[in-house]
Amino acid sequence: MEEAGVSSRAEAGRVGLGLRLRALRSDAGLTLAALSETSGVSVSHLSDIERARRLPALDVLDRVCRALGVQVVEVLAGVYPYGADRSPSRLRRPPDGRGALPG
Repeated sequence: MEEAGVSSRAEAGRVGLGLRLRALRSDAGLTLAALSETSGVSVSHLSDIERARRLPALDVLDRVCRALGVQVVEVLAGVYPYGADRSPSRLRRPPDGRGALPG
């Protein structure tokens, strides 16, 4: 029974990650093709990640997050720490590339 619980938690994590990345991409007004060009990750790979068919390697997730202007830890934790508005549109990386500031 415990294996089923682990499997369902893993699936929920993949789905959550895909939904967060799709929301960030959509909020940034990017198509899969545009994000692919910016991140260097193929459209099909990005689509598979967003649909929870595939879990990205950390280096792939890092490239996608950089292209979206957010930090990996924020996406993995699902945390948007600034203000009451926790939507993806509120996060943007500052020019120095450190931390995240409201948009």
